[in-house]
Order: sequence, then structure tokens, then C-alpha cells
Amino acid sequence: EPTDLHYLDHFKLGGDPLDQLIRLFLLRGRLGEDRCRSLFGSERFAQMLELGLVQSRDGDCSATVDVYPVGALLIATDHRYHVRSDDQLDEEPVMYLGRDSIGLAMAAPRAATGHHLDLCTGSGVQALVAASYAEQVIGVDINPRALRFARFNAAWNDVRNATFVPGDLYEPVRGRRFGSVTANPPFVPSPSSSLAFRDGGADGEAVLRRIVEGAPAHLEPEGRLSIVTDLAAVEEYAEKLSGWWGQTGYVAQILTTADRDELLFSVPHAHAPFGQRYEDYCRELEAWINSYRRAKLSAVNFGYLVVQDIAPQTNKLTYTKVVDSPLTPVWQRVQALLDFQRMQASRQLGKVTLRAADGLTVRTDRPLDERSEARHVVVAGDEDPWFTQYTVDAVMLSLLQRAAKADIAWHTLVEEGLDGYAVALVEKGLLVSSGTVQGRASALSPQGKVHIDETASKTTPTCLSNYLR
Repeated sequence: EPTDLHYLDHFKLGGDPLDQLIRLFLLRGRLGEDRCRSLFGSERFAQMLELGLVQSRDGDCSATVDVYPVGALLIATDHRYHVRSDDQLDEEPVMYLGRDSIGLAMAAPRAATGHHLDLCTGSGVQALVAASYAEQVIGVDINPRALRFARFNAAWNDVRNATFVPGDLYEPVRGRRFGSVTANPPFVPSPSSSLAFRDGGADGEAVLRRIVEGAPAHLEPEGRLSIVTDLAAVEEYAEKLSGWWGQTGYVAQILTTADRDELLFSVPHAHAPFGQRYEDYCRELEAWINSYRRAKLSAVNFGYLVVQDIAPQTNKLTYTKVVDSPLTPVWQRVQALLDFQRMQASRQLGKVTLRAADGLTVRTDRPLDERSEARHVVVAGDEDPWFTQYTVDAVMLSLLQRAAKADIAWHTLVEEGLDGYAVALVEKGLLVSSGTVQGRASALSPQGKVHIDETASKTTPTCLSNYLR
């Protein structure tokens, strides 16, 4: 939070080189010019001054950009918090890297592909991550300043297979197809359009809808689309995706965090910590609340959409799962789940074997009087963003315990009438594919969809871009 910056700078950081870099490029701190010259070396410091990455005034240096580590990459952006008198820009700002940006980089599948497209590229972070698994990458943005940042970040990280072009979504690549597409669009349901990288229309879906609608025409067979976004009425998104995508088939994952009501959603966007009069805050809050109500939003979640084309099939299969906004990679799990979904959609599950996911633990809650049936809750490691906690019944608990001891063939589950339970556990990541055996195509037993209660994540990243005023 912006109110933490001074505390972290003055009371938590030490004086070693890494502390000084964090102070300068993340906490808006200042360093003496002699200290900067010693930290970077005279030649590099002079180059940084010439490029405008740092500025010197009255013997003190400050950074003109924020710098974020993303794996092996370093990504420069505009400041997240414009709190100093000389922070004002005369251009549309380039968005900082929050949990939304990092989460998409950690969740988007990374299967090797020839060509990748990154829409709303901003600083270029998704494009530069994709450059590690795609032969050629194109990043598109409508903001000229964003393209300059993206090109700088590519050069800085010595990424040579990414190019960045101006344009509105798919317009610059009309007629071309890609093995994968990523997008971090403006997605906040907003009462205004004052920030191009934030404001996604009254329901947050103005740009999102266009990206999904255009995807089938720009994806290669088996191509995948990964998006980070706010989710207005998350329970409706399976139907929304189906309508936007059109007639061809897909498998999809809706990875959610937690719902925010009108107050939890609106206050962070209305409140600025410095220099805001109470009357101004009240007016801003009213604007956000009224916009929320006019759009008839019941709740705003936050999460990720991952969709993989399976044309010429017309089946549409969607899984919904709660995750924490990942700061560590979960893309391999996303890909493994997509692979299972593709087999399910093509009726090839007869070849699958399943095992329990690693790291699961079980807690049993019993009423004090012990006259009611115990509720079994499956939980995972505290540091694993892929899992939340799940309430399962005795049948599912028994199935998980069996799968923890030995792999279970799909045909065995069908014979025992447990295939519906197994699919529900796979959807939440609690059962995973352990391999394939000789088998034949098979459909699910006609027992209906099995539901598993899961606890929403407490991680609800909010685009605190009101601080950029």
C-alpha cells in the first residue's frame, strides 16, 4: 500500500545493494548520487541518467520507473503510486505489475508453440514470458507509451523474438493465427473511462468480450487463450463464454478467487490516501456504487479464463475452480487439467488412470455432541496457490484415500459408479491423471454432475489505479 512505502524504506530495509535497488525502484525512495554511482558504476549510472531511468536533483537520485522481477526477467513500468509532485504524466500511463499481471504469467500454459499473440501488452510482461516457449511473439497495444516500455523491456532482457505493434486488439494481425494468445485487458467495471488500462465499461466486459469473440478466428487448431479479468457474476461465465465463443468447441477453466460486494469493490477505487478531501472521497464512492448498481452487478470476482480450442468438435466443457492469485507457477497444473478435459470432451477417458494430488491433508470436524455426522474437509499446504479447502462427503474421501495408495484405472471407476465423483475431484485438482493404459472411448455414467463445496480465496487483487491521479 502507498502508506507502507516510507515505513518499509526507513524501518525495514538495510543498506546492502539489493535493499538499495528495492528502495529506489519499488519504494519510491531516494539515494545520494554518490551512492548510485557506486551501486551501478559510473558508466552505467551515466547511461541510466541519459535514458531517463533515474533522475538527479540536488545531489539525490530517484527512479522514474518501477522495476519488478518476474522469474528471470526484470520489467520496468510507470510508477504504481504517483505520490510525488513531479510524478504527473502527459501521456496515458503504463500499468504496474500487480497480482493480476503476475498471476497471469504464472497461470497461462506454456506448451511450446510457433507463434504467440499478447493483447493489451502494456509493459510487455506476458509477451516476454511467452518468448521463452514461442518461436515468435507479437505484442499489441493501443497506447504508444506502452509500446515504448515493451520494446525497452525486450531489449533490456535480451529477448529477440518479440515484436510490438500499435493497434486495437486483433486489428494489426488480421488473417493470422496463433498457437497461444494472452491478454490482460482493461477489466474493471468502472463509472468512467479515465484510465485506459483499467476501465472496462460498466460491467468490465467491454474489451474482454471482444477478445473472446475474436479468438476462434485467430487461434490455430488446439490453440489456447489465457486472460486475467474481473468476473461480474462468476456463476454466469460458463454461459457467457459459450455465447461469445460461437459454434466451435472448446475446453475452458474459470479460475476464481473471491466475490466482492459493492462496498468491498468500490472503496479501494474511490479512496486515495493522500490529499483527498472527505467530500471528494464521498463523491467518488457514490460514482462507483451507482455504477455498480446501474450495471446490476451482484458481485465482482477476480480470476483467470483459460480456453483451448477443440474444433471441429462442438462440445463445450468448462471447469470452475477457486485458486489463490498465484505468485508461483501453476501453469503446468492448468495444462494438465486442459489435457484431461480434452480427453473427456472426446470421450477418451477410458484410457486414463488417476492418483491423488500431492500434498493433500485431511481434517475432520466433529460436533461436540458427536451425534451428527462428521464433515470431512480436504485441505492442502498453506503455500500452494492451486488449492483452497474443500468439503467432501464420505464417498469422495474414500476415493481420495484409495487414490493416494494406488493408481485407479478409469474403467474401474465406471464399473463402480464412481466416475462422476472422480470428475468432480479432478475439476478441483484433488485427483490428477497419472498416465494412460489401453482402453476404449467411454462416456460418463448418467448420474449427473457431483458438486464439491470450496472456500473462496481471500486474495482479491484490486486495481488500485486511483493512486495514479
